[in-house]
Amino acid sequence: MSGSLTGKIGKVLIFLVLLCVMSAIGLWQFRIPLIEFAARSYLEEQGLQSVELKVGQFEPDRLQIDRFAVAPAVETENIQLDFSLLDLLSGELDRVIVGKATLDLSDLEHPLFQWGRRLADSTGEDQVSAKPSEKLPFVTIDQFRVTEQNDQRDVSIRGSLLITPDEEIKLQSLIDATFYADAGSYSVQKARLNMTGNLANLTAEVTLQDAILKGDDTAPVFKPLLVKGSGTLVNTEAQFEFTVLTEAEERLVDIQGAADLDAMEGKVAYRVKNLSFSPKGLQPSHILPSLSNLPEFAGDLNLEGEVVFRKEYAKTSGINILTGLKIKHEVLEIDIGEFRTAFAFDTNFTGLTNNVNFDANLIDLKSKISDHKFYSSHVKFKAVGPNVEDLAFETSTDISSADPNPLFPKLDILASGFLNKGNLDFSGTLKGLKDQLLVEYNGDVETSTGAGKATFHLRPLQLGQKGISLATLSSKLKGLNLKEEGLVSMDVSGSWGADFEPVISLSANLDKGYAETSETVLSGARLSVSANDVTYKKPFKLMLQDISADVATAGQNAAVGANRLDLSVKEGWQSATLSPAALSVTPSKDGYWKPKTDIKASGLVGLGQLDLTGEISTDPTGKLIDFNLIQKAGSKKITAKAILAPQQFSELKLTLSDLLNHPPDDLTLNGGIAGQIEATIEGEKITGNALLELVDLDVAQSGMQMEGINGRFQIREFFPLQTEPNQQLTADRIIAGIPINKPMLNFQIITEGEDPVLKIDRLVMSLFGGGAEIRDGTINPFQDVNELELALTSLSLEELVALGDFDDVEVSGRLKGIIPIRFDGNKIIVANGALESEGPGVLKVRSEEARQALASGGSQTKLLFDILENFNYKELSLKINKPESGEDLVALHAEGSNPEVEDSRPVILNVNLSTNLDRIFNTLLEGYLLSEEALRATLRNRN
Repeated sequence: MSGSLTGKIGKVLIFLVLLCVMSAIGLWQFRIPLIEFAARSYLEEQGLQSVELKVGQFEPDRLQIDRFAVAPAVETENIQLDFSLLDLLSGELDRVIVGKATLDLSDLEHPLFQWGRRLADSTGEDQVSAKPSEKLPFVTIDQFRVTEQNDQRDVSIRGSLLITPDEEIKLQSLIDATFYADAGSYSVQKARLNMTGNLANLTAEVTLQDAILKGDDTAPVFKPLLVKGSGTLVNTEAQFEFTVLTEAEERLVDIQGAADLDAMEGKVAYRVKNLSFSPKGLQPSHILPSLSNLPEFAGDLNLEGEVVFRKEYAKTSGINILTGLKIKHEVLEIDIGEFRTAFAFDTNFTGLTNNVNFDANLIDLKSKISDHKFYSSHVKFKAVGPNVEDLAFETSTDISSADPNPLFPKLDILASGFLNKGNLDFSGTLKGLKDQLLVEYNGDVETSTGAGKATFHLRPLQLGQKGISLATLSSKLKGLNLKEEGLVSMDVSGSWGADFEPVISLSANLDKGYAETSETVLSGARLSVSANDVTYKKPFKLMLQDISADVATAGQNAAVGANRLDLSVKEGWQSATLSPAALSVTPSKDGYWKPKTDIKASGLVGLGQLDLTGEISTDPTGKLIDFNLIQKAGSKKITAKAILAPQQFSELKLTLSDLLNHPPDDLTLNGGIAGQIEATIEGEKITGNALLELVDLDVAQSGMQMEGINGRFQIREFFPLQTEPNQQLTADRIIAGIPINKPMLNFQIITEGEDPVLKIDRLVMSLFGGGAEIRDGTINPFQDVNELELALTSLSLEELVALGDFDDVEVSGRLKGIIPIRFDGNKIIVANGALESEGPGVLKVRSEEARQALASGGSQTKLLFDILENFNYKELSLKINKPESGEDLVALHAEGSNPEVEDSRPVILNVNLSTNLDRIFNTLLEGYLLSEEALRATLRNRN
């Protein structure tokens, strides 16, 4: 029975074995269709359609795929996978060889890339538990091509790739790419990019050879350029350097950079060193064809800049310097010492240029047009805007005639405007003769042709002794030898073509008269002036009609009798004549000067000579000024003498309101002022001396009072303004928040650089029961910041604390120390002021509110408050900081004890207090601002 059963079981086992063997043989025979079916099914489950898979061979150690494609994203051919059965069971391959592969990145939302991202995410999670022993296969891609086509770029990368099991990588590629932007397209052609590196270490070395950078073929912005370079990668940090050359392999730009590939940000720096241009050599048009209309020039170019980029945009900035620039074109010659530009702009990755910021500076510009020479010390230009076709700009320059007999004086020109789609709208000012000449203008220019039109408006211009003369406007008018005065307004219109030979028409009005002396100006002359077809090549005549006039003394107006003036200018402006009319003076209530003014003068006024003597008087003052003006025939010098009669100010006798229609707000004077002046005027140069006396003068303004001011100021030079040394100003008292007693200032006005400054030899004063002193300080009213050091002695702590915000603090004793004070505009800044006690004292702090607020602090907090209620210090110091903004800080350090607490236990206190020190320092600030305002008014136009 058992033998029969055993036999039957044996037969069954044999049958099963045979069945398994037959099944295995059958499956092996159909292995390739099964693999293709399984792979397609899996990929279709992942959402991939249009999958093409053809397996050519499957052996126990190799799988050969003839073709695998997922249209249109991926196409591959001749894929060979080598493996061992044991490694295959663990998911590892020995070798992957791809004969040909194509990857199209035009649609990154293709299901294949979505599946790849999901797979990468899951792989990233699995890598946490991945075995370190898992190995990479040997990967070879004999030929690959990566493409991308969209409305922003068209990219094609061809090459080969090798990756070893040690994760060494070798890449050879050829890149062709075109990038599109609103401003046009540009392309990179035949760029050979090779790389070797290690994936495990994230290191790589890259070289770039034979890259050609081209602009749009239809309208190229630049001519083709060659690019060579190399780079390295360590982890995610990349560094690279490139060189850009012309087609003739002339070196143009060196580029260096670094980037964080993980953060997708970095910086690229570029540099051009000593790139030389010459008429027979390199020219800008060789690089940028759009500059072909530029005349040939010579010069050396140096550039430095950088591009800082983020994921969304890049910020570009740089500095360009062109030295030794020489241009010659027909009758025009230009020689520029240095042409410097600086720029910054943002570029997003659609190619749009935003946030444009451009600065240009020309230094030492010499030019010649026909036989006339001109000079400009600088030309500055700045442009900003949201993009290159929508810019706001501003520019400034000075220009002067460099002829032996100048055509015009030095002029300062400011302009601003907008550039929009090839049309330049501009406006600006032209200033000359120390801002006495001011012209406002506007116009537009068609940038493609240079043709345009403009209008000019001359703001009221003071002519003559208090302003300018016709002779100073041009040497061509010096033959007139006139001393004319007045306020002139003028409107000029002109147009020009590409040759820039303007034809001008003008109309003008002369208001406020004609001047005779350095202090008295005949003005208010109402003149109607007209001229047409004015050019340098034709004679023209200015018609001055309907003349009525005023008189101005130091800028004040009074009515004068009618007269007529005629100015005729000959061809080439070689000569002109001006005939003044007789003048009679009657008072006027307009202008700055208020009272009726009588001017009595006698002497000679003629062509090229002047001899006037007279006096000026008013009802409130009586005789105010005696003056004398002399210009000898044929001489360029004018001598002037004026004496200011002593004036006594008081509320009942003479006030500023008696003299001025618009006196300074809240400013009152009480005391005596007198002075005199002697000056020599030659062209724009004024030399001479003056004396100003203040006698028992009280000044009050905006809550500040200065009492008992006495001083005698001897001015030895006007331009720049300078005084004799050891000038002294004393006062009885200054009151503005805190009282300052017996201030005394020893000073001198000197010149530092180009600025007249107040040199403080010594300033002493009494305050807070002690003394204050400043030695060897300077105040430059033309600087934003001035710094002084205040030395303090024997300051009463009790008076000082009373002005602070310390309601719960009582203190006795005296302090000394140094307070460095920085005057910054309308602010006082104190950094690390230091005061220390001159001896022992008492500090008492009683604040029930603070006790209750800090009651939870325990016994130590209570002990601190107990000690502070009667703290007898033997040493006390204060560190004072008054920042530009925020709270003022006082750091207190004291050493001592409370005799009533813990048997006079020694205690060291360090307390930081936040308070408001304005009451203490505002007096100094107001005094500084008042003196600075007076200095600025005195020194204005004197440097």
